[in-house]
Amino acid sequence: MDTVELVEEDSDEESGYVNGPLMTIGEAARYIGASRKTVYSLIERGRLSALKGKRSVKLVSRESLEEFRSSGELT
Repeated sequence: MDTVELVEEDSDEESGYVNGPLMTIGEAARYIGASRKTVYSLIERGRLSALKGKRSVKLVSRESLEEFRSSGELT
């Protein structure tokens, strides 16, 4: 897993999500309507792409989340 530096992004007050290409595990879980545990499991199984940030914070790519949501796997 690659390491990246966390960059503060503007948040979208209405949606509650970060406006940027990466989301934290918690944001990703809310975005796909799943638990944090499920997001970690999806990353481990290779279903979601994630990067490792500072202090072991994992960041999930918005593109990966969009692809996963459109697959309908959780419905």
